[in-house]
Parts: sequence; structure tokens; C-alpha cells
Amino acid sequence: MDELPILIPTLQIGFYQRLQNAKKNYLLPALFAQVGALDIGLLDKQLLEFAGNDKLAFVARRGLRGELLFPIPYLLSACPTLIGYYRLLLGFSQ
Repeated sequence: MDELPILIPTLQIGFYQRLQNAKKNYLLPALFAQVGALDIGLLDKQLLEFAGNDKLAFVARRGLRGELLFPIPYLLSACPTLIGYYRLLLGFSQ
């Protein structure tokens, strides 16, 4: 039986590194890290202003906070790369 060739894992390592970078900058862990560093009162005020009480209540009934679904200026100005999170969430490719 022929032995399988040993492949160099450069491609897999590169993908792993890009995935870790994406988690840090664009995915849910990035959002959590940024929200933890912000003024929650101001965050809630802008969520109410931009999303509205009805939409926030709808999300809250499902046990979620508004910033998981609604991009607001305060959050995006603090961490502009989070626009990538919302684009992925809403299905916008570029």
C-alpha cells in the first residue's frame, strides 16, 4: 500500500491565523469585548433612539441585547471594524 504524502500545513496554519484575527476584529467576541469597555447608559440611550422601544422589546423577549442586532454610532465610532460583524449578520457581502 502506498503511503500518503506528508503535506506542509502552511495553508491550514494561515487559515487558523486569519480566523483568530477575524474573531478579534469582526466576530461576536470582538463585539463583546467592545461593549464591555463602553458606557452602557449611553449605549442604551442610542439603542433606544435608533432602534426604538418596540424593536428592543422584541429582541429582549428572546433574551438578547439590542447591540447584537442594531449597529449604532456610539459603538461603531468606538470600534469601526465592527461594521464587519453587522455586515456578516445582515448578509451584506461587501
